Amino acid sequence: MRNNPQPSTHSLGNLRLGRPQLLSPHRGADALLLWLAALWISVIFAAPLLENRAIYAFFSVVCHQIPARSWFLAGEPLAACIRCMSIYAGFLIALVLHLPPAKWFLRVSVVLLLVEVTVAHFWVDFEFARASSGLLLGLAGAGFVSEGLQELLSKWGRYRSSSPATETEDILEHV
Repeated sequence: MRNNPQPSTHSLGNLRLGRPQLLSPHRGADALLLWLAALWISVIFAAPLLENRAIYAFFSVVCHQIPARSWFLAGEPLAACIRCMSIYAGFLIALVLHLPPAKWFLRVSVVLLLVEVTVAHFWVDFEFARASSGLLLGLAGAGFVSEGLQELLSKWGRYRSSSPATETEDILEHV
């Protein structure tokens, strides 16, 4: 895909209009990431409803699943603990809101998470603290994941457009 020489904003006198979201070159990547995040959370909620041990086994790779540190649905714990579930929820919310990556926010959220984990381990463990630290980390991290995916797909697109077959076609066009 070649670069679009058109400016990202258009000026009509004093009125400035931004480029519509539909023209974003990365809209497909964002939609895919949003769909996958929603699916991920849906599967976590489906586990207790379906009483599906395979889902619990899958999520046990990324989460300790301690029932005392999990929310319950239909009398069964979710497939991810409160902190993990909150990270995923924050990630999904950030994608829906199109939150941009902010290094300061990521740093603050990581520090708060580390403080919360330390306090929970040595002193007292609060459900609200686990949920809050996870939510903040998910909100802060989503923009970086989205940006990374967009960069990866852009590089893949440039790689595909610079393949030997394409280079041969470009040379033949100029002959």
